[in-house]
Amino acid sequence: MLSQKTTTKRVLLVEDDDLLRKSLSGYIGALGYEVIAADSAEEALLLCRPGNVDLVLTDYRLLTMNGIDLILTLRKSGLDVPCILISGFLSDEDRRRALEIRVTDILRKPWDLPRLQDLLPNLLGEVA
Repeated sequence: MLSQKTTTKRVLLVEDDDLLRKSLSGYIGALGYEVIAADSAEEALLLCRPGNVDLVLTDYRLLTMNGIDLILTLRKSGLDVPCILISGFLSDEDRRRALEIRVTDILRKPWDLPRLQDLLPNLLGEVA
């Protein structure tokens, strides 16, 4: 069952599939978080500035830039928040790169929603 939280923590969700983005946005919103949804890496870069998001949740496969490169670009811009990468499959090289840029966790597709529900408060410094 989803629990309602009173929080202003903001999650940047980057997913280029409209249906997946809307359903995951609804789920995260129902957990009590504010969701800033982007349908591309470019939109995410425009929306995301240090101080306006508390966590990044991004798909690996995006149209023009993969999720690892997006997180790297955000890190270089000064964003130092937990980042979760979503992927159905990552190569060993991609996993290595993800660790190098401090990806906090990797969620496999299809999503493990109970795991995501546990991860968010832990990564955002809230008591679960």
